[in-house]
Amino acid sequence: MIAERILPAAVAGLLGWALLFGGGVSEGRLFWIASAALLLAASLVATMLAGALGRPASRSAWAFVGLLAGLVAWSGASIAWSIVPDRSWDGFNRGLAYLAFALAGVFLGAIVPRSARVLAAILSGLLALVLGWALLGRAVPALFAYDEHGYGSRLREPVGYPNALALLGDVGLVLGLWISAPRGRPVAARIGGTLLLYGGLVATLLTYSRTGVVVGAVAVALWLAFSVERLEGVTAVGVAGVPALALSAWALSAHNLGSTATHSQRVQAGALFAIFFVAGAGAVVAGVVAACRLEPEKPEERHRLERLAGLAVGGVLALSVVGFAIRAGGPGAWVREFSHPVEVTQNSGRLTSASSNNRWEWWKDAVRIFRAHPLEGAGAQAYDPARRPIRHSESIAVEPHNTALQFLSELGIVGFLLAAGATAAAMVGIRATLRRSAPPERAAALALALVALVYLLHALVDYDWSFVAVTGPALLVVGALLGVPSSRQSKPRLLPLAGIAIAFLAGLYSLGAPWLASRRIDRALALVADSPAKAAATARSAHHLDPLSYDAFRVWALAAAAAGDEKAAVLLYERGALLQPENWETWYFLGQYEYLIGRYRRACY
Repeated sequence: MIAERILPAAVAGLLGWALLFGGGVSEGRLFWIASAALLLAASLVATMLAGALGRPASRSAWAFVGLLAGLVAWSGASIAWSIVPDRSWDGFNRGLAYLAFALAGVFLGAIVPRSARVLAAILSGLLALVLGWALLGRAVPALFAYDEHGYGSRLREPVGYPNALALLGDVGLVLGLWISAPRGRPVAARIGGTLLLYGGLVATLLTYSRTGVVVGAVAVALWLAFSVERLEGVTAVGVAGVPALALSAWALSAHNLGSTATHSQRVQAGALFAIFFVAGAGAVVAGVVAACRLEPEKPEERHRLERLAGLAVGGVLALSVVGFAIRAGGPGAWVREFSHPVEVTQNSGRLTSASSNNRWEWWKDAVRIFRAHPLEGAGAQAYDPARRPIRHSESIAVEPHNTALQFLSELGIVGFLLAAGATAAAMVGIRATLRRSAPPERAAALALALVALVYLLHALVDYDWSFVAVTGPALLVVGALLGVPSSRQSKPRLLPLAGIAIAFLAGLYSLGAPWLASRRIDRALALVADSPAKAAATARSAHHLDPLSYDAFRVWALAAAAAGDEKAAVLLYERGALLQPENWETWYFLGQYEYLIGRYRRACY
């Protein structure tokens, strides 16, 4: 079938776009990626309804997609009661993109033979590019701006957020083990997999992400526990781990690599980093070649070495946990440090800190918001404005850094249960896939299942739902693991086919209207000083495109103020405040302007 050849290429292009050019939490980048994902998903569903493709047969897949669609629809419905309806519209559009990724994954699993191996290979190649680009930025400082978002010298590009990059590094660990562990693989392939493991370890450590390190260790331990070829896995971890830890230890202590160093110092330190990294890669290659020659053939010798390796790995993990607990002062001190509201530094010292970095406070505030709106929540992406009046600390957080609590506070118990149901359906379906997979495919399916688990664990302590670079690929992986081919061809269904066309156009409008409005708001802001009349007209057209946007009113008011029409400016600020009466920003800008024009009493009121 032509779809068997085209679909992997389309999925590879979509995943590459999301991973390399996701743009952090940027809504502008999301428009293009989401539109492409929506087009791919709609084309696949339409082709199925036209009778040219079989309907995926997995009940778990359709339960997962249905519950995920319900979650997205509920986030769209939250626009009606949201504190910030324009942000909730953005949240709905983000959910549309993720639903399209999941659908594309389901069809990939149902249509493409050996889909787990195909997808794992695609992801491995793309992650090699992502991690390579991230590490190249450490070697060549001019590639990335330092300390642009207060992250110091932490590795973060091309994703834009260190913890999200660490999550991709953890995925690289799993896929590197999948490539390097099987005995039957050519030496060149095993070298490539171990190099991916090496790069993933270095990149994860240089993000200074404590969650990334812990989740990565859990992923490696689970692979070694469930994989058939444990000895090869332990060997790959050892061969990649020794040079990776040595290089990372040097990089973590090299002050000239940090954001406080001068540019010339960073250039010199970056050149040293590149030399040491290449030397480490050479050691990895030599280690893999030697390991392939020295692998034991007798089963009893292999079992003995596997037991010794397992004891060694378990001992290292146990000593690490005990040592960390002792350093913290015991379990009690560990808990106190975790729950104490303190800002952790952005340097390498954060790796030894047990503090939650204000997360404990953010989680408690999320529970308070849920209690105030138990059924429906405060609205998609409304955590920040809903938290401002009730927060007990000065720390600012866009999301609670816990995806489960994010759904609970923003979408209430309904949204939380829909997300939990989709997760449960995915777990049931993935378990069934692992059970029925043949040995060559099972190893790839196990690696992808661990990718999904890594995402789930990481999402419990961060706001991964906001990053298309990690959530889009994760949901596509889940969909691919759930997709089961159907033996019977679907009959053409013209009415649902027309419905898909309408839904696609509606989704495209939903994505496009706020995006176009945002671009016009930026254009209007640039015109305020030189041409207030044009700025006002552009802001007005942005308001017509996105009537929920407060920013359109604010820039429109700035244009009126620049033209000297104080009365119109106040009226526009007031319209914006009435549009989002529970959003503190709307009243702040209104009061600020009234104070500037001398209306002090009204400004204070």
